Parts: sequence; C-alpha cells; structure tokens
Amino acid sequence: MSSSEVKTKVVIPQGWHGNLNESQQTAYNTFKQKVEADYGSCSSNETWFDEVTLLRFLRARKFDVEKAIEQFSATDSWRKEINLEHLFRTCSAEELAQSRRHYPRFLGRRDKHGRPIFVLRPGSLDSERQKEMFSIPPKRQFERIAILTELMVRLWLPMASFLLAKEHPVKEDIVDLGGASLGMMWTLRNHLKQASVLNSAHYPETLGTLALVNVPTFFTTLWGWIQKWFDEGTRNKMFIVDANQLKQGKLHDIIHPFDLPKVYGGELEWQYEDEPSIEQEIASLLGAKEAPDGPAEWKDGQLILFDASEKERFPDAMVGSQ
Repeated sequence: MSSSEVKTKVVIPQGWHGNLNESQQTAYNTFKQKVEADYGSCSSNETWFDEVTLLRFLRARKFDVEKAIEQFSATDSWRKEINLEHLFRTCSAEELAQSRRHYPRFLGRRDKHGRPIFVLRPGSLDSERQKEMFSIPPKRQFERIAILTELMVRLWLPMASFLLAKEHPVKEDIVDLGGASLGMMWTLRNHLKQASVLNSAHYPETLGTLALVNVPTFFTTLWGWIQKWFDEGTRNKMFIVDANQLKQGKLHDIIHPFDLPKVYGGELEWQYEDEPSIEQEIASLLGAKEAPDGPAEWKDGQLILFDASEKERFPDAMVGSQ
C-alpha cells in the first residue's frame, strides 16, 4: 500500500486561505496592501514571498498587522544581508548532500494530512560527523541551515500543496533523541539553536506538529536549555511519545504505518542515515524515485533545478538560472 492509495481528507484550518473570518480577512488585506506597497507584488517572480508566505507571517503574530510587518521587514532585511537567493541557487549538489547529514532529513513521505515528514536524530551525529560539521566556518554553517530551510519551503511544501490542491501545508517533524548523551547534546547545542531560532524568526508557521521520541532520562535538563529557543506557538505543537506509546503505534494517529519507519512503530524500511524513500505521488511529480541532490523548487506545477548536471536524472524538469 502507498500514500496514493489512501485519500487524505483535506480540512482547511482556521486562519488559512479559504477559512478566514471577517476580521482575519480584513487584517490580511491590509497586511498584503502594505507589504506590496513597500516590497513588491507577491505574484511577481522577482519577490521571495507569495500569498501563502504573507499569511504565515500574519498567523505567527495572531493577525496583528503591525507586528507581522515588523517580522516580515526583519526577514526581508536578513535575506538581503546574507544574499540568500544567490546562496540557494549556487549551492553545489555535493555541499547540499553533505549538509543533509547534519540536519532534519526529508523522509520522502507525507502524514495523513499531506504534510511532508522530516526526521532529526542528533544521536546519529557521531564524532566523525561532528568533526566534519565543525570543520565548516560558523558563518557557512548558518548559511547551510538557511539553504536547507529554503529548500523545504520552495520544494517539498509547495509540492505537497500541489498534491492536495490547497495552500502549502506545514511540515511534520520527528525528533529522535535516541543514542544522544547529555554531553553530545551540550556539544551540539549551538548547532541546534541556530536552526530553531532561524525557523522561528524567518520561517514562521511552517511546523505542523513535532513528535519527540526516544526521550532520555535527562530530558528535563535538556528542556531547560532549549525551551527558550522556541516561541509559545511552537512549544504548543510539540508532544512526547514514550517508548510504550511508540510500540503501541501512537504515531499512527498522524502517519500511516506504511509511511512511518519501523524504528518509530511503522512498516517502512528507513533509517536517518538513508536517502529519502520517495512515495509514488511525489515520484510522479519529480519524474524519478529519488530526490534532487542540488537546490530545486516546485513552482507553477513545474520542477525547477538550479544544478544543470541533474537534468539527465530529471528530464521533465526546467533548469533555472544561477
């Protein structure tokens, strides 16, 4: 059985396009008008945002237009400061593949709501991988996080949206703390903090829920360090699945067993170190049972690659300019 054999019931959440109340719609119209007056049209190919992006910023600030503009403006300045568009388009496939070894990995599957599933397992960052990661200058480490997050919002979320015929969904995260010692987590704290803070500040409302599995006995200490990295909205989306719940199929509530790795109580043969196990519906859009190695995006029903060397593997894709 595959995801394509199971119909996902599309329910538009409150506060999303298609389910805005009168005050939310008014706030959105005002926010959009102000943003487009200062930053350009959200339907232009020259801007980094679209209507879905605008609504994410507004939801993150509980439809307070001024606060949403403040966060949006800070993000626009940050993107220009680091020249994110250039960084994304010119990142080599080799570097992107190396970066994936250290950050949340796309499983290649979606949950019951059509949300792409990402998995992070800090315990897999052994001494060799840590040495590899920390050999990269801090500035470039941060840029890599930004590039991978950009890939998520430009490729996997829009592709999932296309399959559901609705606005870009959010993602589903599984954070597996198995095999991670307190010392390891302390060593990785800045590495993990960068990713968490960047997402909250510049990619708001991209998380659906976050399942914490294989939680260690020292989690209370760990939580004391990391809880301040997340805003209240993000913290409210997190939940712990203990060992017994994992064995009993607790994650089946949100993920079909055939899309869930065996190590988390499902049927899928997949581990964190593996490449994505691309489901059939996503493969049909990619034109291949594998994910692009380099930067890519899904736009207007078309896969766009920014590394021309990948064109042979994805013959139906367009090649974007760097």
